[in-house]
Amino acid sequence: MRKLPLFLVTCLAMLGFVIKPDKARASHAAGAEIVYEYVSGNTYRFILKFYRDCDGTPPIAPSYNLCFYNHCTASKFNVQADLYTGLIPNTNPALPPVPNGTPVSAGCSDALTKCDDPNSIIKGYQEWWYVCSQDLDDTCDSWRISFSENARNTGQTNIPDGLNLYVETTYDNDYAPFNSSPYFAVKPIPFCCENKPFQYNNAASDPDGDSLSHQMMLPLINGPDECDQPQVAVTPTGGFTPTINPVNNPLPTGGTFSISATTGQMAFTPNMAGTATITELVKEWRNGHLIGTIMRDMQVQVIPAGDCSSVPVVLNTNFGTPTGGKYVTDHYEGCVEQNLSFTFNATSTAPDARLIFVDNHTAPRVFPSGGADVSVTYTGQRTPNVTGTFSWTPGPTDYGWYDLLIGLIDSTCRPPGLLYNNYQIVRIFIWPPTEAFKDTAICPGDMASLAAQGGSDFTWSVLSGSAGSVNPTTGANVSATPAVTTKYRVVSNATLFCPRHDDTVTVTALPVPQFIPMVDKTTCPGTSLILDPQVTQTPGVTYTLNWSPATYLSAITGMTVVATPGDDITYTVVITASNSICRGYDTVALDVLDGFTILTGDTAICVGGKVPIRATGDVRYDYQWSTLDDPGANGVFDDATKLTTVITPSATPPYTKHTYTLTASYAGCPKDSVSDITIDVQPIPDVTVDEDTRICYGDTMLMHPIITPPYTGYIYKWTPGLAMDNPNIPGAIFSALNVGETELTLTVSTTAGCKDEDKVKLTVLPADFIFVSNDTAICPGDTTQLNMTGVGLQSFSWAASGDINDVHSANPYVYPLTTTDYVIYGRDTNTCYDTQMVHIVVRPAPVVSLPDSIVLFPGQSYPMNPVGNAMYYSWFPPVGLSAANIANPVASPLVNTRYIVTATTEANCSVIDSIDIIISPESLIDMPNAFAPNGRNLLKPSHLGAVQLVNFTIFNRWGAKVYESSDINDGWDGKYNNEPQPMGVYIYTIDAVTPTGKRFNKQGNITVIR
Repeated sequence: MRKLPLFLVTCLAMLGFVIKPDKARASHAAGAEIVYEYVSGNTYRFILKFYRDCDGTPPIAPSYNLCFYNHCTASKFNVQADLYTGLIPNTNPALPPVPNGTPVSAGCSDALTKCDDPNSIIKGYQEWWYVCSQDLDDTCDSWRISFSENARNTGQTNIPDGLNLYVETTYDNDYAPFNSSPYFAVKPIPFCCENKPFQYNNAASDPDGDSLSHQMMLPLINGPDECDQPQVAVTPTGGFTPTINPVNNPLPTGGTFSISATTGQMAFTPNMAGTATITELVKEWRNGHLIGTIMRDMQVQVIPAGDCSSVPVVLNTNFGTPTGGKYVTDHYEGCVEQNLSFTFNATSTAPDARLIFVDNHTAPRVFPSGGADVSVTYTGQRTPNVTGTFSWTPGPTDYGWYDLLIGLIDSTCRPPGLLYNNYQIVRIFIWPPTEAFKDTAICPGDMASLAAQGGSDFTWSVLSGSAGSVNPTTGANVSATPAVTTKYRVVSNATLFCPRHDDTVTVTALPVPQFIPMVDKTTCPGTSLILDPQVTQTPGVTYTLNWSPATYLSAITGMTVVATPGDDITYTVVITASNSICRGYDTVALDVLDGFTILTGDTAICVGGKVPIRATGDVRYDYQWSTLDDPGANGVFDDATKLTTVITPSATPPYTKHTYTLTASYAGCPKDSVSDITIDVQPIPDVTVDEDTRICYGDTMLMHPIITPPYTGYIYKWTPGLAMDNPNIPGAIFSALNVGETELTLTVSTTAGCKDEDKVKLTVLPADFIFVSNDTAICPGDTTQLNMTGVGLQSFSWAASGDINDVHSANPYVYPLTTTDYVIYGRDTNTCYDTQMVHIVVRPAPVVSLPDSIVLFPGQSYPMNPVGNAMYYSWFPPVGLSAANIANPVASPLVNTRYIVTATTEANCSVIDSIDIIISPESLIDMPNAFAPNGRNLLKPSHLGAVQLVNFTIFNRWGAKVYESSDINDGWDGKYNNEPQPMGVYIYTIDAVTPTGKRFNKQGNITVIR
């Protein structure tokens, strides 16, 4: 990529924000564009080119704000761009620069425009530059820098009045840092005639040599701080066919508009007079990556057909065949160090036309050395027919793209004072010389990468050496694998007109160790083979052989190795020698016979059956079936030499397992491969069971089946098997558990499914013909009667027992002492036996116990407390009792009485007992002879019966009274005056009266013990 400085004048950087006063909507904005150039570090200089309609308001502003937006960080800021005070390029690049604000009108030199005289009928436009510097410290793939002014001029044919003018420039300083933007070399604003063909080119150029593409877009109307918002396009004026659109009708042309995507050349025939606004978008590409865009918002002045007094000038685009090059679609192609020349011409039908060609071949950055070696000559200047001739011999390094801008001006001043002009870019591409690179040396069999540059549509061929060793044979990059030193030629078919359209490259093949290639072999699994490439050995040279893969090898290094492969495998040996950097390579493929597999597994069959053998195996084997234990020998095979055969085992007993062997042989294999299959030959049983018979319910029957021929591997199955003690043996025992007919089936089979069966019908007769009385319960000592009846009864008998009165009676009496089961046995007329039982429960004996007698003193009563297991009680006589029907009544008789109790258990068994209660006529009083006071007990008279105490007195040994009371329930605590009395003998006196009035006096001694 050629890096050329941008031809921009210096501007002063002023950062900050400009606050502009409110104003009424203006009408002076006729177009704008934003370009930038890299300065140094992260600093860039931004230039706003503003095109002012001199007929609009207000006057030019001293500064404008540029809006910056970093999409990656979502940050936005404004930077003030100030009015540039230096000179700007001339409309004619061949003329000196002019002051900022100089008109860009195409008016005649003596014709005044609106910029010179407000009363002029010729529109006038000024070009004003605003500049600023800004550091782009953050890298981002989408910077947006925009300018907006609410001052579009009015009266336009394709967009409404009163809209904003908005332009923006984008830049990817992440992918392409230090870049300068494209710029437009031709200034607006073009004038053209209504209904007459017109061509125009803004002449976009890139100072860094990046690729450009061109397209039209609708003008934008975003606001001044909306660089972070989506683009808002104008809604075009309606009523046109086709509608106003950026593809073929951006201004009223009837759909005749077109623009070249590669050159930006516009062509159209306007069909409506007036001012129209259009926008060209230029995209900048580097290595296929979009790194930025610029746009020019500009106006086109269409002069009414009645005011166009001349025929427009036309630049002939059908260029002739060049010398020293060729014309391809839309550009010329030439070669370095070869002259390229071509002609172009322009004509006008106006006899007074004075056509003048101008071009930019001497302008900076257009051609090398400022165009010093380029010749552009013209004939017929200032006539209606002018011809130009281009001639250039590019230097050795002058390859690449060049844009020659050709301008055509009719210097005849046409009413109302306009100069008609036309601009076109002629693109030129200079091819570098074709070069092939690079010469190299490789080992035979290795690959060398060859490349070509300086041309296109390359074709490769072999001049000497290994034929067919280049692949592919076309393209800029190919691969070469020569076995010997080979010379290759590459031809650029796209530049055959260039003297240096081909080149050669040599690939030298270095020497390698010599050996005899090994021969591929076929072998059997497990067979060992010696691998030997028979290397030719030079004395004094060390050879190393590395074998791979290591699978099945005895070693991975060595002049020879032993392989014992189990599967197909290919070995590679790399041979290196101490006198060469190149290696020898050889491979040997060992085809291991696949062996064989008997797919049919060990099986069992019925005698007389056949077994088709399924097997897979290598067809190169010789196969042989054999058997050692089948009496039929090889006669059991339908074909003993086939891998898949049919085996029919011998039908001769004894029936057992036989082994059949398959042997696979291959010439050269030291041993055979062997496998076998086992076939269990099993007999077909013949089954005979017992004859049909009758059996009594509850009886059992042993089954006696006959099964032939004898065989230990039979499987037995009785069905139904619920009544059999073991349904899986031949001699099962049948239990007659259900009355009626039962059909039993014995199935005898083998594991191979050889089987037979037989059936027997058993009739089970009922054996429940004796009926006895229900079980019952009695009390001890009771007697009960048993009852029995029978159906078809022939004989019966009760089991012998000492507590039954008659074992042969149908209704005997029994008197058991304990619970007893009485069993009766009977036989009916079918000789079936039945047994029944009556269960007699002897209930527990009732128990009750009372004292024989008790004595009650006057005023006493006695609570009855019988001991026993009874639940219900009945007392007699009831006189003197608190209750007669409870277990514990209280007895208070007035006279001597015998009470009789009847006690009954819950089983309703009863027992009787009695008690005598004797009534004493007098009460009794008595005293103990010792007393041990402890603070809790008292010394007082004891009594039986009611007693009225008159006086109870205690004296110590000296006759002193220590206690006295008349309360029979009170007593002495062993203290006197609250002081414990000493141990010793004390004297007491008692004076009492019984309920009968009898006086009771008693005195005595009592010993106090402590």
